Amino acid sequence: MALFDYNSTPIWKEKYRTFPEMYPNRSIILADLFIHFVNTSDGNISSKICPDVRRPYISHIRILGETVYYTMGYYDIDLWKTGALIYLVRAEEVKKSEIATIEGHPPRC
Repeated sequence: MALFDYNSTPIWKEKYRTFPEMYPNRSIILADLFIHFVNTSDGNISSKICPDVRRPYISHIRILGETVYYTMGYYDIDLWKTGALIYLVRAEEVKKSEIATIEGHPPRC
């Protein structure tokens, strides 16, 4: 979990274990990562993003007005590939585009 100011500078962050999340089609997913947008005036969650790939990690988040851009990396052990995606989020609309895919085993961190 992280809190950002209007300049997209992290103010606070902490890692937590995630829990199952239910989608409208009644399916359940165990996610490694969610992005929740919280209204600071009332404390309610205004929206959320759940990347639809396994083992994601977010490298950058940019908030420009009502639009959020974030880049995310992921690795798929089953397919032996590492990839990078960019997301654009505006209101309830989410667009995703693949930036790059590298075949082979992901590097160890």
